[in-house]
Amino acid sequence: MKSEELYNQWKRHKSQTEVGQDFSEKVMRRVYLYEQKKGEPLLNMRRFFDSFCTRPLAKTVVVAAAVIIGFARIAFSIYLFLRA
Repeated sequence: MKSEELYNQWKRHKSQTEVGQDFSEKVMRRVYLYEQKKGEPLLNMRRFFDSFCTRPLAKTVVVAAAVIIGFARIAFSIYLFLRA
């Protein structure tokens, strides 16, 4: 029973906490500042891909790089096959 009385006393003490009149204004101001600070990420991948995919030269470069890498892989596989 002693522990229950102590708990109830602690609960009554904690429930007497007062909140200032401008508490909600302070909270909302901090939320607003946090959102402003957070802002947009430094590297926005969606914007990068959108701008990248609208340029035909960029698409050509990607396809050419993929072809070169593909040929290099085939050549390396043939080299390994002939060496064995």
